[in-house]
Amino acid sequence: MSSKRSAKAKALTPVALTQPFTNLQFAVAIEGVAHAGAVEVVFPTARIVTIARRRSVTFDPMVVRRGLTESTDWFDWWEQERRSARAPTRLIHVVLLRPNGSEGLRWFFRDCRPTSYSISPLNALVGAPVIESLELRVASFELFRRQ
Repeated sequence: MSSKRSAKAKALTPVALTQPFTNLQFAVAIEGVAHAGAVEVVFPTARIVTIARRRSVTFDPMVVRRGLTESTDWFDWWEQERRSARAPTRLIHVVLLRPNGSEGLRWFFRDCRPTSYSISPLNALVGAPVIESLELRVASFELFRRQ
């Protein structure tokens, strides 16, 4: 058995499947963005709402944050949404990784649109990375289940 195959088999043991994930290892992919590079994801809360005997689901906003670079793709998406009522929605994948780096869980957030864009304060005394944030309206999401 190759070491690659044994590492994968080891990751899927019953003990590994019951261990909680940490929030350190994850990946974010945004449709139309080459490198999302997110450092933080705030998942939307989903609520079942019943009004006049009809049930629907509402979602709080999702927030993604990354270190500011010279790439303007997040700002460009926000700007496109701000200027046009017909701006395209995007699909966002959030992948939670196992300690060995393999994919653990994957969420699909559909029909996402930016509702706000912000940049962290500048502070010459701290020297921390500048962070840009997108708050997103999410139409729906689902958890991908491995077969």
